[in-house]
Amino acid sequence: RGGGINAAGYCFVANNFVEGNSGGGVCCQGGGSYVNNTIVANMDGGLYCLYLGPLLEIANNIFAYNSYGISCRTPGTFSAVLRNNCFYNPSGKDYEFVEAGTGDVQADPRLVAVQYGRIHLQPGSPCIDAGANDLVQPGWVDIDGQARIEGDFVDIGADESDGILRDSSPVIIRVSPQGDDSSSGSSW
Repeated sequence: RGGGINAAGYCFVANNFVEGNSGGGVCCQGGGSYVNNTIVANMDGGLYCLYLGPLLEIANNIFAYNSYGISCRTPGTFSAVLRNNCFYNPSGKDYEFVEAGTGDVQADPRLVAVQYGRIHLQPGSPCIDAGANDLVQPGWVDIDGQARIEGDFVDIGADESDGILRDSSPVIIRVSPQGDDSSSGSSW
């Protein structure tokens, strides 16, 4: 069920972008920490908990445009600490058999263009400065290699906003059998 990441045992999963899997984004089969990930557009859900270990912490993550956000299909056995996550799954539930966490946001994270794999936070995103700093380790960087905390608080998700409004139009790359690898693909 974990098309992107299948985590078994006690795992530490941080600062990842998991997108567009025909299965789920992440399948958790034990305890651990899931921190500062962006999990979007997965056909079989964002995070599926198969069973739990001694501790499961889910914080500072974006779960958006999945068939559901987070699910534990065994009601009554799910005991995890959720906090400071962003859930936005308009075609499905955000939470299944689990309650919202402290500081969780249920709103559009305002990502540039999920359909093109561009998951930077746009200005005005509810995820900017909305994370928990105590989960960020010294020296961490985001998906662009920028410092993990820009401002007072870490941003939710795998991207730390630089405040730039990014273009969301599709990128067209032209490929020709007679072309060469030195061409940028911006023209024929």
